[in-house]
Amino acid sequence: MVTRARRTSEYMALSLFVGVIILFLQSFTVTEMLIKDPYLRKIAAIVFGVLRLYAPALIFMKMQKSAGAEIMTPKITKGLSVKNKITLSFAAFAFIFSFGIMYSAAFPSAAATFNDDNIVFALLTVLGSAVVPAVFEELLYRRLFCAELMLHGGSFAIIISALLFGLAHFSFYTFPYAFICGLVLAFVYLKTGSVKYTVAIHFANNLLGYVCSYAAMRMDPLDYGNAMLLLVIALGVMALGAVFTLFPDMRSDSLYERAAVPSSVFLTFPMIVYVICAVLMNFI
Repeated sequence: MVTRARRTSEYMALSLFVGVIILFLQSFTVTEMLIKDPYLRKIAAIVFGVLRLYAPALIFMKMQKSAGAEIMTPKITKGLSVKNKITLSFAAFAFIFSFGIMYSAAFPSAAATFNDDNIVFALLTVLGSAVVPAVFEELLYRRLFCAELMLHGGSFAIIISALLFGLAHFSFYTFPYAFICGLVLAFVYLKTGSVKYTVAIHFANNLLGYVCSYAAMRMDPLDYGNAMLLLVIALGVMALGAVFTLFPDMRSDSLYERAAVPSSVFLTFPMIVYVICAVLMNFI
């Protein structure tokens, strides 16, 4: 187990470095100088977005398979019912979205802005900012990394997968929000045992964020602020009601399994180097 955990940490770091390389290639390639047509530039950004997330996932899976290790899955023997999984997912979405509204109000520089002029651009933006991250980030950071980190215990898996997720946004302003989202998504993944719920949460959050950003560009600031306040209050009330109904069935074994490997084993040299590089990139 110790050998597998150490190898897993090294493979995670190496696969994430591939994502960083692709990100640098994207920054040099998707420019007005190299790709003059705005539609092609948008499509190229989406393609690079897919590669930046799927290539590390594919490489990580291949390396694990070549080492004879099957990708782990959460072991839940007292799991939630489907109805409660959906309820938990809604509560998680309401929290993430409400927190995002408040965070962007406090730190406007961290908020994404969209002002697409036509339907084609809007659809491409939704594809690149909602569909691609929801599918491929959940595959990489929850289905693969969070599941594998269960060797060190549920709490460790949630925190470290969220940390890697936050650092991968490479923005000092965005990191706190991404880290909190990563904690919630990892918690939901380990509670439900399925990435489809976190994909749905991630997609709904990003899509509604896009809609709100689009509305903010066209509404009076005071009207927009009042609308967001009402939305946050409504989501907060519904989320509290959802959580209240879940209390009797919230315990699942996956979060409470004893760690098979000490957490210190995760601190391999490649992982330490990656984290240092990612931290530095968050300040660039």
